Amino acid sequence: MADLSTQNISLDLVNTDVSAYGAASHEMRGRIWALFYRYGATGGFEYVSDILIGPRPHKTLATHHGDSGTLWVLDPLPGVTKGAPSTYRPLAVQWGGQVFTDENGNQRKSFALGTLLSTVCHKLEVTPVRLWSFELPEYWGTFGHFTIANMACTIVGKAGSKVREFFENNLLNITFQIDDISVETTKGLSKGRFVPLADVPDLVWKMPSGIGSRGPRGHNPEAPNHFADMDQVPPDGSPDLLSLCKTSANNVDPDVWITYANKFPPKPGDKTGADGMGLLPFRVWQLYDAMVDALGKGLKDDFLCAAGTLAHYVGDSCQPLHISYLHHGDPDNPVTKTVTHTRGKKAGTTEEVNVSANVHEDYEQTMFQKDTGVTVKAQLQERLKTLPRNSCGGGESRGRGDGGADAVDLRRTAPA
Repeated sequence: MADLSTQNISLDLVNTDVSAYGAASHEMRGRIWALFYRYGATGGFEYVSDILIGPRPHKTLATHHGDSGTLWVLDPLPGVTKGAPSTYRPLAVQWGGQVFTDENGNQRKSFALGTLLSTVCHKLEVTPVRLWSFELPEYWGTFGHFTIANMACTIVGKAGSKVREFFENNLLNITFQIDDISVETTKGLSKGRFVPLADVPDLVWKMPSGIGSRGPRGHNPEAPNHFADMDQVPPDGSPDLLSLCKTSANNVDPDVWITYANKFPPKPGDKTGADGMGLLPFRVWQLYDAMVDALGKGLKDDFLCAAGTLAHYVGDSCQPLHISYLHHGDPDNPVTKTVTHTRGKKAGTTEEVNVSANVHEDYEQTMFQKDTGVTVKAQLQERLKTLPRNSCGGGESRGRGDGGADAVDLRRTAPA
């Protein structure tokens, strides 16, 4: 949707081409002639339409009774191939029309009056839904993982170093160009032939089926790699894992973690307390070791794959609920709601539903509905300008391979 308000509306909209399909007039192609057109004044009140849509040059615009409610969309901008301006964007709802004549009363031209769709949605307090089955684009998975990975590729090492060159040459194997991280470029990725490495753990390995899937839901060994329950105080009152690891880095050890986890009763379906506590730090450790090993052996492809997927887990580890046992709400104090099902296999039945179980999805998806994702990227870019550059590698080789000499470009050469 073209989200317009008093904060960002511009005269650039005038002379912009728009299209619609009316119930009475069918296909309509027009152009915005004016903004805030005063179409009437009565009793001291002025009546204004957000936009006035008229014919394109040397064309006619026929709009008739019955077209009220028609959705007008902005046409793609000429020459733009990527991003929002390259698509038809819902702009306004038509609710009326006017006819103008020349001074002799001979030539008549029809015009449509419309209210901006963003204004309509604001006043009615509604949000447009693309499809019930289409996941929201402004959520951590799409913008977060790919944005973090993109920025990592552009700041690693020093400017001009071989390691920087290597990652910049292979950026499209790991992520997208920063301006391409959008709905259009990321839609349906999990069903395509290639998934950039930064989201392979979610869109390939965690998928319940398909090439690369590690197993169905509930039996997928990939799932524990994305979280670690570290903040719950054991029944015996001993410190939680966050405290233990803050006290000593030596406590980032599998044996310490297993001992901690087994102080808790097993979760449903698990045999021990350690089965469902998560492995995130050890997944990062594992992939880091794989990078070092590949670098030492000069295996650039292996190094790239390990580094690209590592970006995903580091991103996960920065998210608050990925290290908390409250990931799906407080297990001891669930928030429930009585729901009567009206459709599906449960139609006609009533049950208590734990609505707090979706707190993780609320954070990673719902909260981002109010934030376009583009703003998130812009804020991250500005923040990077204030931070010291990472000098990792320093342009020097480590081990027997430098990970950058004769940097290979593997862009889209094979399925993930």
